[in-house]
Amino acid sequence: MLKEVTYRTVAILATVAVLTVALAAAVRAADDSTG
Repeated sequence: MLKEVTYRTVAILATVAVLTVALAAAVRAADDSTG
């Protein structure tokens, strides 16, 4: 059970990290296009 929770937590953290990087890249691209 602990392993499942750990894997789920790691998966969630990885997803959040990917979304954060994608969002940062999108914001940077928008700033470049508007700037």
